[in-house]
Amino acid sequence: MEYRHLTLEERTVIMIYVQTGQRVEAAARVLRRSAATIRRELARNPSPYEAVAAHARAAEVTRWRRRRKLDDARLRAEVDRRLREDHSPWQVARRLKRDFGHSAMWASHWTIYRFVHEQLRQGVRYGPHLRKGDPRGRRPSGLPSPRRRILDGKSIAQRPAAANDRTEVGHIESDTLRGAFRSSWGLATHVDRKTRYVVLALLPDRSSATYIRETQRAFARHPGLVPKTFTVDNGMEFSRHRQMERDLKAAVYFARPYHPWERGLNENTNGLLRQYFPKGCNLARFTEADIRRIEELLNNRPRRCLGYRTPAEALHAEHPCT
Repeated sequence: MEYRHLTLEERTVIMIYVQTGQRVEAAARVLRRSAATIRRELARNPSPYEAVAAHARAAEVTRWRRRRKLDDARLRAEVDRRLREDHSPWQVARRLKRDFGHSAMWASHWTIYRFVHEQLRQGVRYGPHLRKGDPRGRRPSGLPSPRRRILDGKSIAQRPAAANDRTEVGHIESDTLRGAFRSSWGLATHVDRKTRYVVLALLPDRSSATYIRETQRAFARHPGLVPKTFTVDNGMEFSRHRQMERDLKAAVYFARPYHPWERGLNENTNGLLRQYFPKGCNLARFTEADIRRIEELLNNRPRRCLGYRTPAEALHAEHPCT
């Protein structure tokens, strides 16, 4: 049943039933309302109950509850202008505070994100101006995931110190990049924790067997990078992790569910890859030659974390003969 507020006419009926000494249930039947609704209405207003005063009080409370920051036309226009200049909601919020310094012309980044969501539902898109495009619907926090879980994998807490400290080449973070909605095609992404060297593999489907087979083929193209461990998320493409360990001769460790920062390097790499594989793109149109070209571009890009060496140079320094 759709929720709706009590009208002035309904409050007048309640007042008449109360003044004539009739039961709340009788008024509820006439109004087709819950008796509990009428009891709450009587409890929140002084006795004797007066319909006009109760309705005015309810309207005032509702008006204050619905007042929101971006209802202010001047602030709304300023937020809109800055978003269209490709400023992120966080940057807009901090800059407003710096430029105006008073609460009337300031909104938090959460308020601006909520504004972007609401505008999208009304057909106004800020996605072309945002780094990650239009916001997508997400499962509310606290609800159990509908996906199956991998229960027999080794925890990231068991990962060797050399992998944690980035002191040794061959400790890989892995994930899958998805393409168009409902498309079976994907991209296996692997990045070495020490050298940031990237290895990619095109996946015609999302099965774990395909993931292992194409990953094995991809690393065969890069003999200088021999995997020792893989750190992965809890996606079902890693459900055959024991077979992956046998075929690739490397241990597989699982990050905790909903802890993407435990694989932060891979998440960052996936963000870099979105330059070449935008969200929603059809990965089926890419060839093996395309994948190798993008690998080469990333592995020959100077990285600040490497002192502006390239990942290829960092890997070569570890294995000069390769």
